[in-house]
Amino acid sequence: AARARFEREMKTMIDQHRNHPSVVMWVTLNEGWGQYDEARLADQAKSWDPTRLVNAMSGINLGVDGGTGDILDEHGYPSPALPPEPDGERAMVTGEYGGLGLAVPGHAWAVQQSYVDVDPATYTDDYLEKLDEVRQLACEGSNGAVYTQISDVEGELNGLATYDRRVVKPDVKRVHDAHRALIRDASQDTVPNCS
Repeated sequence: AARARFEREMKTMIDQHRNHPSVVMWVTLNEGWGQYDEARLADQAKSWDPTRLVNAMSGINLGVDGGTGDILDEHGYPSPALPPEPDGERAMVTGEYGGLGLAVPGHAWAVQQSYVDVDPATYTDDYLEKLDEVRQLACEGSNGAVYTQISDVEGELNGLATYDRRVVKPDVKRVHDAHRALIRDASQDTVPNCS
């Protein structure tokens, strides 16, 4: 009954958001939480909306993603990671990485957790070090990476901004410039300066 309800809700979500221009991908499952019928669910989502990419399993934690969909996705903390067995058919991405935690007193939810606690004095450097690792993965064929996360949430201090969005943690100019350079370089047919 729970599986049937999940599938009805997935269909409703796709139907309701089909015309939203900011939706670029449907992710049918995440990190093995209730994972089942990975290929069938991804194929079903693609049939309901063939105009969007489908990621059958964000974070192949159980080593299985059904072998279908448009994306092959690995999660890595704190360093980005690529899927261990690329299939040559799907785009390879790091669906989550980072988790650099920095508490800003007076701007956090009561529950505080992070993957890696970072010194405020080195936060920007630590972030840019992880971004350099993303660059190296681009040299190895990576098609994208998602940093976790934009802002702190109730139980995690991993955001680039605080929970209340009043404090941005890294040096914005340095991060902006590094992002622009990575996007420029990774958009080339051959990523420059690969070792």
